[in-house]
Amino acid sequence: MAFKRLFCLLTGASMLCASSVAWSAEIHGRSSTQFQWFTDYVTGNKQAEFGEYLSLSITKVDEAGKLSFQGYGRGTQDI
Repeated sequence: MAFKRLFCLLTGASMLCASSVAWSAEIHGRSSTQFQWFTDYVTGNKQAEFGEYLSLSITKVDEAGKLSFQGYGRGTQDI
């Protein structure tokens, strides 16, 4: 029983010390969903489309704050 308590105490202390010196990056994102409904002027057919837009930014990857990643994606589906 004493060994288990000592193990838990040392594990908790090491996790507390490790979390105080860890480096963290900032993650920002934005998502947008759109429904578009329109008439095709060439054929005269009514059409509908769903679209999902996603923007993602990861900053402060390194200690100097000079490395960052940015991405943008779009997916659509005709219905």
